[in-house]
Amino acid sequence: MSRRHILRSWMLLLMIMACQALFADESDRLFKVYDASHGLADNGAQTIICTKTGRLVISSIGQINFYNGSTFDHIAPTADDIYELSKYTGHYHLYFDKFHHLWVKDKKQVTCVDLLTERFIPDVQGEFRKMGFNGNVEDLFVDTDGCLLLLTKNKLYNCKSRKSFPVRKDKNLQDVDEFKGKLLLMFYDDSSVDAFDLKSGKKIYSTAAMSPQKAENYNMSSVMEPVENGFYQIRNGETASTLLYIDAVSGQWQIKMEIPYHLNNIAIHDNLLYIASQFGYWTYNTYTEEKIHYKTLMRNDYQMIDTDINDISFDLQGGMWIGTEKRGLLYSKPYVSPFKIYDWKNPKAFEYGAMLYWESQKNQEELPRRVNCIYHDSRGWTWQGTYVGLKCYKSDDDKTPIVITTKEGLNNNVVHSVIEDNDHNIWIGTSNGISVLVMEGDQLKRIVSYDQEDNIPCGTFGNGLAMKLTDGTIIMQSLDYVIEFNPANFHTMGITDIKLYPKLIRLMVNGQNVVPGMEIDGKIILERAITRTKEINLNYNQNSISLVFTGLNYFRPVQTYYRVRIKGYMDKWRVYSLHNANGQIDSKGMLHLPIVGIQPGKYEIELQASMSPDDWSVDPYSWVISINEPWWRMTIVYVTLGILIFGLLVINFWFYNRNTRLRLSRNNIEGGVVRRIKTFSMMCDNMSGEVLSPHTSELSSDYEDSMNMDFSNAMLKVVPYVNIHHSNEITITELAKVAQMDITKFYDMMSANLYKTPRQVALKLRLQSVADMLCDSDRNVDEIADELKFSSANYLIASFYHQYRQTPEDYRASNPR
Repeated sequence: MSRRHILRSWMLLLMIMACQALFADESDRLFKVYDASHGLADNGAQTIICTKTGRLVISSIGQINFYNGSTFDHIAPTADDIYELSKYTGHYHLYFDKFHHLWVKDKKQVTCVDLLTERFIPDVQGEFRKMGFNGNVEDLFVDTDGCLLLLTKNKLYNCKSRKSFPVRKDKNLQDVDEFKGKLLLMFYDDSSVDAFDLKSGKKIYSTAAMSPQKAENYNMSSVMEPVENGFYQIRNGETASTLLYIDAVSGQWQIKMEIPYHLNNIAIHDNLLYIASQFGYWTYNTYTEEKIHYKTLMRNDYQMIDTDINDISFDLQGGMWIGTEKRGLLYSKPYVSPFKIYDWKNPKAFEYGAMLYWESQKNQEELPRRVNCIYHDSRGWTWQGTYVGLKCYKSDDDKTPIVITTKEGLNNNVVHSVIEDNDHNIWIGTSNGISVLVMEGDQLKRIVSYDQEDNIPCGTFGNGLAMKLTDGTIIMQSLDYVIEFNPANFHTMGITDIKLYPKLIRLMVNGQNVVPGMEIDGKIILERAITRTKEINLNYNQNSISLVFTGLNYFRPVQTYYRVRIKGYMDKWRVYSLHNANGQIDSKGMLHLPIVGIQPGKYEIELQASMSPDDWSVDPYSWVISINEPWWRMTIVYVTLGILIFGLLVINFWFYNRNTRLRLSRNNIEGGVVRRIKTFSMMCDNMSGEVLSPHTSELSSDYEDSMNMDFSNAMLKVVPYVNIHHSNEITITELAKVAQMDITKFYDMMSANLYKTPRQVALKLRLQSVADMLCDSDRNVDEIADELKFSSANYLIASFYHQYRQTPEDYRASNPR
């Protein structure tokens, strides 16, 4: 290259850098960082794709990461999974095709992930054969319709139509895409493009974006983004890059940008192109052609980041995801935080601080003990911020306030300041962020809380330091900051335009985490990845399961509401939130749904997720769980039929012998039980002559449980009867009548308790005598204790009170002669 060309290149470089500096800016977005410490496979994120259901797929060096809003799962290929592409020299590029494949290209190789199982496919050539292609593939592409296109020697094979299109021999094919199902466009390394009619295969036009000499500066690699009438394309050279636009119908090119460093990838959102670059990112307005360069990013802890950005993507909620070279994955919420933070270095903080001080002095009133602040709202209600929650008195005569705590949705129970907004909602400053009571008239509709995840710095708010300005803006003061926000700017108060699409991400059966291909009790439960599973088939003994669902709510996971019912198990809809689900929803918005002891049958789980408990506009997603009957229940009809036939042949003989044996056995058993009852009664009678003194077992809290209460009460009736008729023949039926009990229940109770000590029954019998003497005589307690052989009057009084819940004096007074 001549000196003149070198000088011209340097002048161009300086001019471009000057223009870049003119438009360089800090992004007004705040970014949360996800890296290897959060489960990402590596601290570099090469490419990012948001699936149709809202899940994120991120490629890092050598691995594919799946992010579900809570955790990262990742898979890595083996040497057998790699297929060589001789013509591809670019970096990571991900494609989804319409056959549930994810194709991952990187520097002369490609791997394929089966998204139904979330595993790499070892036989890539076999996938090509399924699509009707048997030759050697030198490169591959997937168009916007999900059709796979395979580059072979001088031809491009369309796997959908199974047609081939000619490819230039002297140029490298870099990109391929279809336009509205009519045209197939082939982009080459010299900035030229050939357009073919998809049906006829006829070439429609050939055109180039720039001269061959200029194209040499941008011939290394390219990426594209389709728009309504054409495509935006980034072309990179060794040290520079350009942004181009082609009208797909006319074939007319436009050069939009030329930059002296690499532009890595491109995404479109709300008519803005977001361009990942070697230094931050660019935005390009497709309507106004305004270009802004954001070289520096800010983390949500307000630390600045300078980074090489590999890729930019947007989730279904509008959140922005950035893949960096070494700083992991960055996430910015779809809306700029409504909270403005001023530290004490900012003059605005001093201005607001003075206003808050004078306002608090003006409204100063004597505070009750352990009350941090008092606020009187427009309804005439009085709000007290305390150390144990927020108290609301609806009138001066109200003695029982409404108490609102973390159980209802506050993010902390220590309330420091209270203020009412223009919509009569109540905002609270706590020791851990800000909460708002969303009101509907005089009723509390719900509580929404904001903390560090919403870019509110950690720190306790000042007592009573909150006020509303004339324009509706609210300011609150914490230890280190003054926070300003206008409730009218919030997207989280009412029903939002953000829709959530729940996904099943984990299955546990009898306490075991289930993965595809795992065998439990001889049965493979999951053939597909759990995220792709809609029906779960289990054996009868695999009936304790736990399901984990995600709402893929990246914006505000703590504000995820779930509405669920299980037909045949829990038929009524139930709504769960972080604060009312008893731990079934975690801080990341995951729903943990246990189903324990479920009976054999077919059950359908219907689930909806939402940002609001009143908005269920998205149709329910459903999963079917089938619990199979045990094998012996399936053959029981035949077994029962055989038994009945056999029984009809021998029923008379069998029935007679059975009844005879049962009668003899019953007589023997009943005789033994009666003898044991007589023995027990005799032991009770023998104990009547003994002096009763406190027993150590009576001091135990389990003493009452040592003998069944029904048994002891029954024996109070039976023992006197047996002692009177001891010499006569007594039957179980006779004694059951005396005890006023069903004979079966009486028999079972006698069998279970006759082996126990009779002390408790004997004591109750003696106490019964005490009660009779109290009612029938004037003797005092000491005399009765001596006569009935209690070791002391105190012991008699204690035992009597334990039995009758009255002292002897009170009993005598309430039962006069």
